[in-house]
Amino acid sequence: MKANPMNKSVITKQKVSLVLLLFSFSICKNNAQNSSKDLFNQLYSINLSDKKSDRFAEIAKFFINKPYVAGTLEGPTSETLVVNLHQFDCTTLVETSLALALCKPNDFDDFKKKLTQIRYRNGEIVNYASRLHYLTDWLQTNQTNGILELETKKMGGILFKNSPNFMSTHWPLYPRANSDLIKSGIIVAEKELAKQTFYFIPKSNIPSIESKIKEGDIIAITTSIAGLDCSHQGIAVWKEGNLHLLHASSSHKKVIISALPLKAYINQIKSHSGIMIGRIL
Repeated sequence: MKANPMNKSVITKQKVSLVLLLFSFSICKNNAQNSSKDLFNQLYSINLSDKKSDRFAEIAKFFINKPYVAGTLEGPTSETLVVNLHQFDCTTLVETSLALALCKPNDFDDFKKKLTQIRYRNGEIVNYASRLHYLTDWLQTNQTNGILELETKKMGGILFKNSPNFMSTHWPLYPRANSDLIKSGIIVAEKELAKQTFYFIPKSNIPSIESKIKEGDIIAITTSIAGLDCSHQGIAVWKEGNLHLLHASSSHKKVIISALPLKAYINQIKSHSGIMIGRIL
């Protein structure tokens, strides 16, 4: 989940921005996918590791300095697969890099298939509600599908109180939830997610377990914001003996490796409560 609580003026500005984004999206979608295919071919001209987790991190590093752009999945009409290798938010960076690491080399259709499996419930694009909006839902679903393993409990994680309802209590932030059918689907997903058990590493405990985190692990940052499970995510990278986060940064407006080590990066934002860790199988 990427949205945070906002006041009415900010919500209004966001709506205006969204209208402009949707207009731009409708004009540029085909060109963006074609140029992404060119970049896809360029990516496979470099030497990538055979180990999936290492390849995942290497591919994400390939996108360093690509611009951060929010809302790139919000198309103007029905839900469709958005392929964009030129700009990212924190979620699309992880999803895109993971699909690229798992797909058959130089097979763009297989990449799109993997991206669909990673991004949508049951690997099917039904409507806006079929997208895995909550990060705990995304992690659990991709574990069920055999793509990753949740390592948090093994690393000493404690129970995470998950009561997701941010979307259903902030509909104005989600214009694509524009029908009773879609709203109902999101509410059902929230209720089912609340029944599942999750673990997290409180941020004060990160220094004691960080040596267990490997290059290419997915780091989901949990939050104290009511109704949200996680507010950000990225990829673990080791740099000069310190653990850092490779992520699409909204404050830096691009994909970066955090200047601060992960434990310090987490601590600088009060609402960050800890982390969950997913490992590529």
